[in-house]
Amino acid sequence: LKKLFFQIAAAIIVVILGIKIHWFSNPFGGLNIELYNWSYLFIPLWIVLIINAVNWIDSVDGLAGGISFIGAVILLVLSIGLIDGDPNQKVTALITAIFAGSILGFLPYNINPAKIFLGDTGSMFLGFMLAILAVISGAKVATAALVLGIPILDAFWVISRRLLSGKPVWQADQHHLPHRFLAAGFTQRKTVVLLYIVSALFGLIALLSNALEKIMASGILVLVLLAVAIILNKRKHATTS
Repeated sequence: LKKLFFQIAAAIIVVILGIKIHWFSNPFGGLNIELYNWSYLFIPLWIVLIINAVNWIDSVDGLAGGISFIGAVILLVLSIGLIDGDPNQKVTALITAIFAGSILGFLPYNINPAKIFLGDTGSMFLGFMLAILAVISGAKVATAALVLGIPILDAFWVISRRLLSGKPVWQADQHHLPHRFLAAGFTQRKTVVLLYIVSALFGLIALLSNALEKIMASGILVLVLLAVAIILNKRKHATTS
């Protein structure tokens, strides 16, 4: 609860400093979807979601850092592409490049067997930065949501499961997606590489698609992860039996 309080406080400070989203692209064409004052609610929710999504996925060496690096590279490419229309994106691109470079320098020491670890402070910082960069890099929230689809969907799955079972949302367990890979017999390195590939693939799709195509890709990602969960569950039972 203390962590959640300060996450919300950090998100509110971001809103107070003037970072907001004015509109979303209409995936079906026509006028953009104006957020107006709803932005003051959306931004804190978005930031707190991504902070916790990245924090919760940090259960296998190198996973949170690697997926955050992939997300940062995608946002960097987006920022560079927007520089001609908005010179301020030069600053965003520079910040994103520094952020991505710092993660890349850290990753060799965090890959299994890890010598250093993110910890809660590190993983929550990665989530905070990704959430902010997604907003200021041309408000490419949908793109960030797609490339970070694995931790986001994992967070929703875990929250739903805990609520349905009557457990506190913040109570830790071993039911995150990486844990399911390990329980099915995958090594940490194989688990990380497979989830890297999925994140990179959907990040590439996010770069090359429009708003409607991103929604369709998000639906495909949900189906892919659902199929993966079913396969892992069957493999787990086959291994234990």
